[in-house]
Amino acid sequence: MLLAFGEQDPIFPPPDGQRQLALFSGSTDATLTMIPNAGHSPQIAHGAPIFRARVAQWLTKHGF
Repeated sequence: MLLAFGEQDPIFPPPDGQRQLALFSGSTDATLTMIPNAGHSPQIAHGAPIFRARVAQWLTKHGF
């Protein structure tokens, strides 16, 4: 599971990403990535290129 949070997210600000990650304690492979200069929707606007790159890296690592 990949969790992506914007570092500037006003709705789920840091450290909410870490808190969410901790909820997946039953998973053997939960990953948190923080997108710099991104808000609540890191997949659009300023954070989009970094978001896409990190998702691609995660997918490649997992054989997709």
